[in-house]
Amino acid sequence: TIREQMEQITDMVNELENLQKIIVSLDVQLNELREKLKAADSEIKREINKNRAAKAALKKIRNDIHFASGFMQDIPRLQKAVKDMYHRYNADKDFAIIQAEDQESKNEFLRQRDFLERTVKTLQIQVSKQTTAVMDKVKLVEENASLITETNYLRKDLKTELRKNMKMEALLGLTKKVMTNRESEKRLNDAV
Repeated sequence: TIREQMEQITDMVNELENLQKIIVSLDVQLNELREKLKAADSEIKREINKNRAAKAALKKIRNDIHFASGFMQDIPRLQKAVKDMYHRYNADKDFAIIQAEDQESKNEFLRQRDFLERTVKTLQIQVSKQTTAVMDKVKLVEENASLITETNYLRKDLKTELRKNMKMEALLGLTKKVMTNRESEKRLNDAV
């Protein structure tokens, strides 16, 4: 019947659409895999070229070392040959970067060391000044203490002398405003 055929056609169309989606998906995967393969091929070629270059450089280095070994008895020529090899084969970028980083580290270390040395000197000067100031204060305190002690001793002496003087005046009768010569002589003789 027509209805069954319509359903069959619809099923076939759906199946065909699904197959087309699968084909598109597989095409995309295939393209991705081809791109990965190209990338892997180019990486392999690059590594092969690097390997060839490294082998060629190694062969040159071996030849130069063999040539330099001929100067074992001639030290200045051996040194020159080694220096030449060093400068010839030391064009490595990584080595230059490492050297630059090392130099930068050394410079930073020296800068920090210089800063710390200046800080230590400054602190030593400050400690020296503070120690001198403390010693000056201690000296002033000691001088003040001895002056106070001497002042107290002089006050006691003054009080003692004032008492003696008052006793003498009292004995001599000088505390009175008017005294005759006879009275003063008599008191002086009595006191002595």
